[in-house]
Amino acid sequence: RQLERIEGSLQDLNDLVEELLTFVRLEEGAEEMARETVDIASQVADVALIVDDLRGDIELRIECESPEGMGVPYLFKRAVLNITTNAVRYARSQVVIKCYRKGAWVRVDVDDDGPGIPQEARAQVFQPFFRVDASRTADSGGFGLGLAIVRRIMAVHDGGVEVGESALGGARFTLSFPVAQR
Repeated sequence: RQLERIEGSLQDLNDLVEELLTFVRLEEGAEEMARETVDIASQVADVALIVDDLRGDIELRIECESPEGMGVPYLFKRAVLNITTNAVRYARSQVVIKCYRKGAWVRVDVDDDGPGIPQEARAQVFQPFFRVDASRTADSGGFGLGLAIVRRIMAVHDGGVEVGESALGGARFTLSFPVAQR
């Protein structure tokens, strides 16, 4: 039993180091990132397959047009994965992912019906290690780096991330970045 706990702790430590390295690389621009056309619907479908197993009691719906953006596919997928994982973690019963084009921008909205993010905490949720409340510990949701990584990934894509209220009653996270030029 102790060996299992030690192995679990080592895995947690390894996960934290990986998150820190990702964050530092993105902050310092250590990687030269080649941009290409990103098939948004395909990336979102891949993320849905990954998060579908996190909670069997959550309805996960995807409403995706087929917009394409310019970016780094694996980083974009990571951004969608991070916000979708959070949505699934805090949702009561449903998460909806919508992808669409709005003018010269591709937008991805991830809505949930969970507790949402209080207005006064919305600017801070993208800061490293920030937690909305003390009850959101590593046991219930990571290390507090996921949204900081999302913010940096979207900056790499000349885009952004916002948080607001969902029509479902919880949080809405919106990723936006430029449409792929033909």
